[in-house]
Amino acid sequence: MSNKRIFIFILMLPLFLISDNKNIMQEFDNNCTKGNAVACMTIAKLITNDYEISKDYAKKSCEIIGIDECLNIAYLYIKGNKKTNKDIDLGYKILDVTCDMGSAKGCEVLAYAYYNGSKVKKDRKIAFELNEIGCTNGSSQCCIMASYEYSQGNLTRQNYCKAKEFAGRACDLGNTNGCKIYKALIIFCPIDPIIMPKF
Repeated sequence: MSNKRIFIFILMLPLFLISDNKNIMQEFDNNCTKGNAVACMTIAKLITNDYEISKDYAKKSCEIIGIDECLNIAYLYIKGNKKTNKDIDLGYKILDVTCDMGSAKGCEVLAYAYYNGSKVKKDRKIAFELNEIGCTNGSSQCCIMASYEYSQGNLTRQNYCKAKEFAGRACDLGNTNGCKIYKALIIFCPIDPIIMPKF
């Protein structure tokens, strides 16, 4: 049975049968320690009262199966389907893990969710922080959003040079809007030839 099918099977399990049995939980923990990604993700799903511990287990799983597969699993939890019950909290927790691991897409999707209050409580400060990380990870859209926040000064101290810097990064990543924003911000912050983007 493939990892993906095993994960789907785990999603369908009546979890109260597992979480109330310490021996079974210990067995999952032992298997996780041995490198079983399914066991790690199962524990992440079962631990609902400690975000960081649950996230650590999700991270162990993602380190085993890779970021791309973890993103797929996160989307599966968030959207749900005929075989899988939604678990939005765990889905976003997995996105958080992928963002920490360097996934531009994980940061971008999570930042969008917090910015708009999509299935999570709206928190634009968290979205701003995720956009900064996402930009570093290579998301041009995150760079654009970080540039916007620095230019507006609503969530952080207004800083046109930082806004221009993030717009320049977006431009370097191929985002034409980033290039336009960069040019528009030159009047507020003169060009530094060292960080000038490649138009």
